[in-house]
Amino acid sequence: MRVRWVDGYTTPPRSNDDTRTSSSGRANRPLTSNMDHIDRSPLRLAAATLVFLTLAVTVASRAHAEGPPKGRFAVGDSIMLSAKPELRDMGFVVNAKVGRQFGAGVWIVRHKAEDGTLAKRVVVHLGTNGTIDPADCDRLVAFAGPKRRVFLTTIKVPRSWEEPNNSTLNACANAHDKVHAIRWWSKSHDHPEWFATDGYHLNTEGQMVFASFVDRAVDRVLAGLRAKVAR
Repeated sequence: MRVRWVDGYTTPPRSNDDTRTSSSGRANRPLTSNMDHIDRSPLRLAAATLVFLTLAVTVASRAHAEGPPKGRFAVGDSIMLSAKPELRDMGFVVNAKVGRQFGAGVWIVRHKAEDGTLAKRVVVHLGTNGTIDPADCDRLVAFAGPKRRVFLTTIKVPRSWEEPNNSTLNACANAHDKVHAIRWWSKSHDHPEWFATDGYHLNTEGQMVFASFVDRAVDRVLAGLRAKVAR
């Protein structure tokens, strides 16, 4: 007969005189496993889990109580990805990916807002790769919350969804408090020299122009708010 231990190993059952005899004839101590010394108490495991969860909730609650962290967070697609070094030099934290849809950006904003790491200024450049559902724009703003400002960047892409997406972004900005439109299409559509041959991905010059334009647009909004407070 073999008995299975709780750790998954097997051993023959130990008899009452389970000792080993040395060559000198003296009996050695019974062999034991280090596993015998591990505390497997469910209560202790539950207590440790509770302590961990309590600490996690405390940290998250403190972050929410203190408000969003300072700074600028940018979420986007390949257009923003190409300008990531320039944006980063201007103080942005950038999360951008090739082919990203607007809906994916919604969940990134939600996740960062829930764990307390979403900065006070959120810049979005999404919509290059497909149609934006207006409800997704509303959800993104809702997840960002009332303590942050959201900046929606219009897109330049020679596709059928360019115009309706820009209309959605502008309408979303107009419908919500603390949401602003950064009109990249208006800035760029007459400047083919800023783009690759496909007409929408940025070349080296365009990357700097894009980053500077976004940065200055955020600066202008914040400067206007400070001016109102100073009156």
